[in-house]
This record gives sequence, C-alpha cells and structure tokens, in this order.
Amino acid sequence: MKARDIAIVEEETPRAPAGLLEAALSLLVQGLAPAIQKQSEVSVSVQRIRELRPALVTA
Repeated sequence: MKARDIAIVEEETPRAPAGLLEAALSLLVQGLAPAIQKQSEVSVSVQRIRELRPALVTA
C-alpha cells in the first residue's frame, strides 16, 4: 500500500480517522492478495493447457 493511496482515501473520507482508514485498506489488501494470487495461478494453468492442447488432440 502506498502513502498516495492512503492520501486519496483520506481526501474522500475527511471525517474518518487516518489510522482507521489505513487499517481498513491494509485489511482489504491482505484479503485480496490470496484471490489475486489464485487468479494468477489459474491464468497460468489455462495458458499451459492452451499451449499443450494441440499435442493432446489426436489427429
């Protein structure tokens, strides 16, 4: 998480305490990290299947 991201959120929610915003953003990023990693693993698997598919199809 970058300080710039926190500053943007602070500007959009001026009445919320900065510490609370930072904690909420950290939690959100931690929650998304496994989903992004899983998505990436799925993408790699699909790409490998596409590369191997011609060899798997019998002529």
